[in-house]
Amino acid sequence: MTTRTRSTRNAMRSKPRRIAVAAASSLILTAGAAIAGATPAAAVDGGCYRGGNNGWNILACISTAGQYMFPDFYVDAKGSPALCTISMYVQPQTTFVERWVKNYPCTLGHHGPQGVNLPVGVKYRTVVRATGSEPVFSKWVWR
Repeated sequence: MTTRTRSTRNAMRSKPRRIAVAAASSLILTAGAAIAGATPAAAVDGGCYRGGNNGWNILACISTAGQYMFPDFYVDAKGSPALCTISMYVQPQTTFVERWVKNYPCTLGHHGPQGVNLPVGVKYRTVVRATGSEPVFSKWVWR
């Protein structure tokens, strides 16, 4: 008959637990690597472009999540005239006709995002037009 000390018995009891913890840790690391290696399009698609002229500095953005697109924009510098309007559109690549529009006050800072649900299978982008500036476009995203 083999006699085991208390520390030997505890070590034997904890061995299955250590194996389970090691397996779970390995699974978590593998899942984390898979998520980290995912392409942006597989997770959430979107992007921004900066533009503007005549004193305007605008960053137009769009992103997607689930069934919605989220257009938004940032005004970092305002041009003239002092009295102005800023309009944000969502434009499909198929027709280039604005499908959704919202007007915003002519102020510095972040405007939006606004959840928009449009037909799938089409690329869309955000278009921002400020009085006195050329339009600013975001990147195209699939919906």
